[in-house]
Formats: sequence, C-alpha cells, structure tokens
Amino acid sequence: GQAQGNLRKTKKRIPSDNRSNVSQLILEKLPLFILAMGSSIVTFLVQQSGGATKSLAMYSIQVRITNALISYLEYLEKMVWPTGLAVLYPHPGDALSAWKGMVCGVVLVFITTVVVRMIQRAPYLAVGWFWYLGTLVPVIGIVQVGSQAIADRYTYIPLIGIFIIIAWGLPQLIENFRYKDKVLIIFGGILIPLLMVSTWSQTRHWKNSTTLYKHAIEVNGNNYPSFSVVHYNLGNTLVKKNELEEAISHYKMAIKINPEHVLAYNNLGNALSQKGDIEGAISQFKTAIKIDPQNALAHDNLGVILDELGEYEKAIAHYKTAIQVKPDFAGAHYNLGNTLTKTNEPEEAIRHYKLAIKIDPEHVLAHTNLGNALAQKGLLEDAITQYQTAIKIKPDFSPALTNLEMALSLLQNMTSVP
Repeated sequence: GQAQGNLRKTKKRIPSDNRSNVSQLILEKLPLFILAMGSSIVTFLVQQSGGATKSLAMYSIQVRITNALISYLEYLEKMVWPTGLAVLYPHPGDALSAWKGMVCGVVLVFITTVVVRMIQRAPYLAVGWFWYLGTLVPVIGIVQVGSQAIADRYTYIPLIGIFIIIAWGLPQLIENFRYKDKVLIIFGGILIPLLMVSTWSQTRHWKNSTTLYKHAIEVNGNNYPSFSVVHYNLGNTLVKKNELEEAISHYKMAIKINPEHVLAYNNLGNALSQKGDIEGAISQFKTAIKIDPQNALAHDNLGVILDELGEYEKAIAHYKTAIQVKPDFAGAHYNLGNTLTKTNEPEEAIRHYKLAIKIDPEHVLAHTNLGNALAQKGLLEDAITQYQTAIKIKPDFSPALTNLEMALSLLQNMTSVP
C-alpha cells in the first residue's frame, strides 16, 4: 500500500512539496491559450462580417444567459441519451423559460460545489468538469452566432472533460466490487450494440439534404422564427430535384414562420416562375424588395421577368439597381446586356457583357452573347474569339458551336471576295 501511494505521488503534475512549478506549468500553456484566443477572435470577426452574429436587439443578455445555463445541461442530456438529434435546434428567443434557466443554474452551481469539495480525493472530477464548462464558453451563446440555441458539433471538444470523469471515475467507483470484470463485460456487451443501432439510425437522416432537413422539422416542429431557415433550405433542395410543388409549400412555411425572410420570398418567386405563375412570381419579388430595397437578387430576378414581358425599361431599371447594390454581380450585368441588345443599344450591351466576363471569366453565356453583339457590329474576328472561349469552357455548348461555325463561314466569304 505504501509503495502504491509513493507511485501515485510521483505521477502528480504539481508535486505537493513544490508548488513553485505552478507558474512554469501555466507559462508553458500560454501559446495554446493565445492560439485559442486568436482563433476565437478571427471566427467572431468573420461571422460578424457575414451578418451571422446577432445583436442584443434580437437576443437580450438575459435570454442569452438563460439559454447558456439550459444548454450546459441539455448537452449532457444528449450525451447520455442521444435521441432527437438534428442539424439545427432553433433558438426560442423570448420564449425561453426564465425559471428553467434558474433551475439549471442552481444545478450547475451544485455540481461545481461538489466537484470543488472533492478536489483532493478525486481531482479528475475538477479537471473534467471545468474542462467541460470552460471549453463550451466560446460557443455557449453569450456571443450569439447563427440562429441555433445549441449545436451538436460544439460538444466535440467539451465532452472530452466528461469522458475524463467517466474514464477515471468508473474504475474508482467499482474498485472494490467483487464482480467488476463481469459487470463491465456485460455492460459493454449491452451498451456497444445499443450505440451502434443508435448511430445507424442517426446516420440515415444524413443520407441527403432532403432527409436531413425533414428530420430536423420532425424533431423541432415549426414553433420558432429561427426555424424558417430549415424550410427555406429544404425548399432549395427540392427545387434542385425539380419537386416544385413541395418546394413552394416549404418556402411558404418559411415565410409564415418568419414574414421578414427575404430570401424565401425571392426563391419562392423563382419557383413560381418555373411553374409558369408569372404574376405570383412578380408579387414575391416585389415583396422581397419592399422588405429589403437593397436586395440585388430580387431586383435581378424581377428584371428577368419584366424583360420576358417586354417591359424593357422597367427591367433595365431593376438591373441597374442590382448592379448599384452589388457591382460585382455578373448575372445582373449579363441580363442587362441582353435587354440592352433588345433596345438597340449594342455599345452599352457590349460593355456590360465585358463586365460580366471580367467578374466571372467562365460565364459561358456572356462570352456567347458578347460574340453575338460583336458579330452584329461586323467585328467577326472578335466574335470568333468569344465563341472559341465559350467552347473552351464548355465544349458541348451548342449555341456557341453553331454561331462559331456561322462566323467562320462569313469571315471566309468576306476574305475570299477579290
């Protein structure tokens, strides 16, 4: 017993008879803290520039603290019983129960008190518990990034602390139990197959975006404004599969949950346009612009429909607004070039085609239509260059192939005339 005690003493990171090493042990870890702090700052700045961080006007500090206290225990619950996992857990905002946050806070304080009191007998409890509490701080929601209340991905590092407690605590707990080996074998034999089945069940939801978002809706329902984004994303996925009716229903649900969801109005307009409901599409684009007059996508999409209806001046006005808002919007420059061609303004059309290509050098349609505009002006060699570039980007693009053949034929006829 004495030998075992001496062995344990030699394994201590901070020997009981020499506390002067504490400063050195802290100092050696400073580079890691600096890297972590730098990473946190960069992440915050990037998210803030992208508009992902939420202001206090959306989530008050009281709501954030309440959510943080509840989240600490919810993460533990999901670790013990991993069911109802989803790609997004919507933030309930002011619907959060203050009393629930207070209860969770009391539980956290109680656990922390017990851990501190047992620090001499079971130091691994303090290591694991404070690891868990500390590493969750940057993502616990005091600085809110995104529209989620919690996120499973945030627990990858923090839960190491809880597993430290389990890894050191379980052997100590059953140290004097006579049948500990058999119990562990039986326990492992039951738990591992259960976890395998649970994992298999969960991975089925990640088969594709459609199953992922539908499962999230089943788990969370439609009770929170922040959940509008899931219906919106599901709508986008269904549009790609050409399932327009279902996509439209989800865009409408996204708008019902959050009437200010500009992108949902815009994409609903696109889906209605594909179905042939032009009036409905125009209505959605106009609503998006009414909510956000600086929405370049809605202006551009409305311009496309107005162009198709022959309302060229109105279309041009919307394209120009889109470009004013977003000067590097290649699609708007291209669409404006198309409409200017129809209004017999070839010079301006050529200028905007060139701007579209400058922004997006692989814009096949812009190269092709620039070639058409140049050919109409008699600049066949320049037109041929644009067609050849389009074909180089997309070898099977038939409009460019056809127009190249015609341009080469015309050029040959012109040069063969004596």
